Amino acid sequence: MGSILIMNNCEIQSNRDLKSKYEEEYLKLDPAILELKLAKPALRALINAGLYQKQQVISFSKSELAQLHGMGPSAIKKLLQLK
Repeated sequence: MGSILIMNNCEIQSNRDLKSKYEEEYLKLDPAILELKLAKPALRALINAGLYQKQQVISFSKSELAQLHGMGPSAIKKLLQLK
């Protein structure tokens, strides 16, 4: 029996302009956030929410962070360590 390969159709990976935009936005993130080594979806979630600085992030509660699309439990745990 053959296996079925499911391709990830991530819009960012397939769209160079969008990928380039996010790469530029990553550079604007506070170094304290970047040091956490968050996954790209979590970083995009912060960018999409306009949370570039540590002080902005720590003003969010755990439940508010969890509501951001792309924010997983591992990222939330790391971000809560900023407080």
